[in-house]
Amino acid sequence: MTDMTQEDVARIVLHVDVSTYRHYESGYTEPSFSQLLTFADYFDVSLDYLLGRDVSSTLEVSSREVELMRMYIDELDDLIVKVLKRNGITPINYKKNRNKKPE
Repeated sequence: MTDMTQEDVARIVLHVDVSTYRHYESGYTEPSFSQLLTFADYFDVSLDYLLGRDVSSTLEVSSREVELMRMYIDELDDLIVKVLKRNGITPINYKKNRNKKPE
């Protein structure tokens, strides 16, 4: 991405006056939701990232760490199934459906 000035971002990206954009940066005023979307789309970032809620862009995880996490998750799943069975609950398709989002 090329370096852009406040004037560039104001004029090219958001189509607002540079003083308006400076007010956004200083916190004096807030951009509209549609302006946030435009900004996020232009720079290919999430709204969470823009709002300071996304840490995944700074989180570095090695492939070995991912492999270990998956192994631990599988072990926890096995333990959950054992506990369910021990308490008389049939864990039908537990592992298959554990990541399924509710409708």
